[in-house]
Amino acid sequence: MGSPRKVGLLVAFLLALAVASSGAVVSSGCSASDSLTVPVLWAADQADGTVAGGIEPATVEVRSVGKPGFTLNLKDVEAKDTGDQWQAASASAAAVGTLLSGSDPNEVDVRFDVTGPIDGPSGGGALTVGVLAAIRDQALRSGVTMTGTINPDGSIGPVTNVLTKVESAAEAGYETVLIPLGTEVELDPETGEEVDIVKLGRSLDVEVRVVPDIGTAYRVFTGKNLAPGAGRTPRFAGPVRRVAEETTINLDRRLSSALGQASPGTVSSGASALASQALAAGKGGDTARAYALGVDALKEVERDRFSSEVDSVFDRGGAPSAVSLLEDRIVVLERKADAVSTDAVRRARAGYEQQLLVPVALGWVTYSTALLEVVRERLARKEGLDRGALAELAGVVADAGTSIEVFGPDAVEAALVSRSPRAPRKSEQAVADYLSGYTNFLIRGGRASERYFEDVVRAIGLGGVPDYIYPAFKGLGKAVDRIPKGTNPLDREMIQASQAISYFVIGSVLVSGDSILGLDTFGLGESIPAGAGSELLPNVTEGALSTVEYWSSVLQRRGLSAGYPVWSSRWGRAGLDAFRGTDREVTGVVLALEEAWYSAIGCFMLGGITS
Repeated sequence: MGSPRKVGLLVAFLLALAVASSGAVVSSGCSASDSLTVPVLWAADQADGTVAGGIEPATVEVRSVGKPGFTLNLKDVEAKDTGDQWQAASASAAAVGTLLSGSDPNEVDVRFDVTGPIDGPSGGGALTVGVLAAIRDQALRSGVTMTGTINPDGSIGPVTNVLTKVESAAEAGYETVLIPLGTEVELDPETGEEVDIVKLGRSLDVEVRVVPDIGTAYRVFTGKNLAPGAGRTPRFAGPVRRVAEETTINLDRRLSSALGQASPGTVSSGASALASQALAAGKGGDTARAYALGVDALKEVERDRFSSEVDSVFDRGGAPSAVSLLEDRIVVLERKADAVSTDAVRRARAGYEQQLLVPVALGWVTYSTALLEVVRERLARKEGLDRGALAELAGVVADAGTSIEVFGPDAVEAALVSRSPRAPRKSEQAVADYLSGYTNFLIRGGRASERYFEDVVRAIGLGGVPDYIYPAFKGLGKAVDRIPKGTNPLDREMIQASQAISYFVIGSVLVSGDSILGLDTFGLGESIPAGAGSELLPNVTEGALSTVEYWSSVLQRRGLSAGYPVWSSRWGRAGLDAFRGTDREVTGVVLALEEAWYSAIGCFMLGGITS
């Protein structure tokens, strides 16, 4: 687990997001129907082994009437097996574009028309620009085209065949080509030599510009800024700071207790060392660093402890006894997960900031519950349950346990105290309607990712099927299938929104993140080897954290606390710094990414409801 895989048509999940060019958007709204055509670069492998490319004029129509949502109209598509690829790209573009626009998803319908050969999810970035421009009723500059995927935080992900795409743009008379960060150099498929894409563009009289995020791309395409200006460093004080300090102290106590209860030899020297570092940081008063180190250490310690317990039971009673222990633990954790979620939504009555952030904070619990169901199903099959397999399943259950019992409740506490007396009032019905709209949008995005992963990625053998992420994702898909149509009471909408957010994020990880960044341990505490993943991973993490920090600053200027996302970015960045240059760097940055991805969506939703 954790090793990078051949990219092929798959692309990386997240790249750096520049702080000054991203952030909140004040929606100008859309008229009854606004449409425009976006020139999307495409390239595809041919039967003879060559690569062909060109420009696909994709029409984006945004309507404020009709049934909200988004649809894809593929007319006479010539490229084989591209429907699911573009369905994933268009769904992500519609969801992220709507999030970034500050529009109410209940009032927006996005439609895409494509008529020619196309290239999978690499058109997502350009389509998102089109969605935003259509919503804001702004024209696109001629002579500009783009390639790159779109990710949940608005970053642009890398793609393949950039050389061919730039050459195709030049042949079509385009003057500017936008490419993702990290794709400036590519191997020539004919010679095998490295090609500097920017220099190639100059030789073809084309300006090749690297764009890390949708804000940068939007400014090139339209000459307008999405964001209202660079944000200052977000404030971190008051109730959220106190919650951060209290949860860090409690985490230290839990860690000390876990070490004290461990039988000799059951906790590895590595886990013990991590715990010592975390406890030392706590005593030193560095709250963010102590919490980040504590999260990682507790995961490792509990994995060791529970795996050892299962192993001991196996010695005494064989596989049936070990299975029984695991099943009993799953039942206990599922009850606790239900209690945490029920209590969280019950307490989120002070204002819409808590009501929108609690579903994000519950991501720890929602995803972990899906992982537990995966383990339950494997135990029920009773196949291959030898000592090693049961120890591995015990590690997954232990990870879920720390998330449900510790990290999820900690996040909920931070979300519940995220409120400001200066925030405008919203009725519970208005918040429920708003959450329902985004739940539906995010489910459609996740569903498109599911189709793409199953029909395209698995069919052509790109990467593997992560042992736990994919079945957990399928479980989340079943959960969102059971969500009733229309707006439900607010407490139910909060739970449903949490399921939709996890479904959308995990779907994006499956489509792209697993192949190049080695994210097949997403949500699990198992140490990821330092050699796993891409060299882009630190930049990925920096970008995601910067997104959260920028949006938090914007939200604070609008009178909100934004305390939970500020705390998320603080301890995530502290962990990034603490692990930098160590053999746990990849583990540390993925841990920070997991928190930042969810928090970014929470910020976007808050930005929309306050626009």
